[in-house]
Amino acid sequence: MRLFFIRSFEDNYIWILENKKTCVIVDPGQSEKVCHFLHKRKFLPIAQSLSHIIMMIMFLEYHR
Repeated sequence: MRLFFIRSFEDNYIWILENKKTCVIVDPGQSEKVCHFLHKRKFLPIAQSLSHIIMMIMFLEYHR
């Protein structure tokens, strides 16, 4: 299992966790960069996670 990152915008990262050519993408803010990265390495994405949305939902639930 390997963890990669791609610089995104000026102050963020896109994280890719890969295992046997399948991967999970975390916070894919810039799709062109992600697509290029996956195509170049022949990775197959099986899931993605948007951590900012998850954190916002948790915040809103906590402050109900």
